[in-house]
Amino acid sequence: MSHHDVILSAPRDLADSGAPAILQRSDEDFIEAVLASLRDAEGRIALRDNLARPTTIATGTDTRLRARRGGGRDLFNRLRAASRQLGLAGGRVAEAPAASDEKALLEGVRRAAEGTQVLKLFQPIQRQFNLAVMEARCDTPGEPRIDPKRVEGAGMVIRRLVRDAQGREVKQGWMRIGDNLKGWARIGTAADAAASGNRHDPEALRRLARPGTGQPVLDRQVTALLAAQDDALLNESVVPMFVAPPDVCKAAAATLFYGLIPTTSSEKAEGGAPQFDDAAFGPTTADFRNHLVGPLRGLADSFPRPGRALTPDLATIAGNAADTDRNAMKRLLLLLRQLAVEFDAFGDSAEADALMTQLNAIGLPLADAAGKPIEGSRPAGDFLAAAARILLNEESVSPAPTMPA
Repeated sequence: MSHHDVILSAPRDLADSGAPAILQRSDEDFIEAVLASLRDAEGRIALRDNLARPTTIATGTDTRLRARRGGGRDLFNRLRAASRQLGLAGGRVAEAPAASDEKALLEGVRRAAEGTQVLKLFQPIQRQFNLAVMEARCDTPGEPRIDPKRVEGAGMVIRRLVRDAQGREVKQGWMRIGDNLKGWARIGTAADAAASGNRHDPEALRRLARPGTGQPVLDRQVTALLAAQDDALLNESVVPMFVAPPDVCKAAAATLFYGLIPTTSSEKAEGGAPQFDDAAFGPTTADFRNHLVGPLRGLADSFPRPGRALTPDLATIAGNAADTDRNAMKRLLLLLRQLAVEFDAFGDSAEADALMTQLNAIGLPLADAAGKPIEGSRPAGDFLAAAARILLNEESVSPAPTMPA
């Protein structure tokens, strides 16, 4: 039986990347909705609007060397490159949306070349869910789909990149030893070396497995020697991924996997969590300011549906790509989440009261039923507190406030 490598990447109509496509959704039945969109090229292209967006530059990058292929595969590589011009199910891949201007395009190219883009993922409490989607296909001319029946298991790991005292990049995984949680631990360079092609299997027993020599005594000695290495018995936490239903894979002519990316956990590592680096991400740093939505940075913004009474269903505008108020609603929801979750602006603490006092000093202009500005204003703090209850918590408030002009 011949064996070949397997290519793992984002679905080809969704993103042109070797990394999984990370979608950000706010609808409760997002998995069913995404699977329905994966069936055809138009649905996958529409999912581009749900891709998590880069927000800043990382201090660490994955600089693991990639194995180089020999020159004898030039013809194969050309065939593979040609096949990638086709989307799933033989459909031509649509061009990615063009950058808004030349400067933005050059910046995007620079960041992509450096591999330093950072995606901003939210927690479920902010009613945002992050789904990783990927395609698996054979590394042969034409790149046919792999047979899902031959997949023993699928999963993903969450790793972090840090730098040691010498400034060298270190890759860490969330580890356990038996039933004991160790927390973040270094991924051994010997097991992750590009020369061996070993991508560091998260399961210790698989990493220790080696082809037998035919001599049981020698095999046991080799296993014992490998197990004696530092952290050899660490098992990395794995997030399950699932094969898309057969009808979805058949319609897409691809073997697709999906998995929910966890952004919260109740687990605590040995020694507790590291201290927050206020100097690196404190309120006076550029990174902190840049992560804030525009109004919290003093920038002017517009409201969706001015003059409309607030109801929970208005939040669905953020998921409708055809709605002209979509982006404005997404920014408003982000503003409410940052105020409610990050700043606890609507809580009962003295700090929350002080923040509400500042917000209520800002008057938001009123609008009539047609969305035209009228005389009068409403304190921003009171409006945002009510809007958070209605749009984030799906509560009914009477009388319902109207959207500002």
